[in-house]
Amino acid sequence: MSERKTLALEDKISLIKDNQNDEKSTRDLAIDYGISKSSAANIIRRKQEYLSDYASNCNKGIKRKHK
Repeated sequence: MSERKTLALEDKISLIKDNQNDEKSTRDLAIDYGISKSSAANIIRRKQEYLSDYASNCNKGIKRKHK
């Protein structure tokens, strides 16, 4: 089984921008970023949350958000 891959906030923002600008499919984005299709779909679905965190100058290198 392969190791779990987590993306930093900057990488998630980059994935979202690729989806919006280039209109790449979820499958293509998953391949480009080395993550699963479901992970890419979840990032796209939660894009408003990630964009607001990025805009509020949250730690850009953070991989997980603490509750």
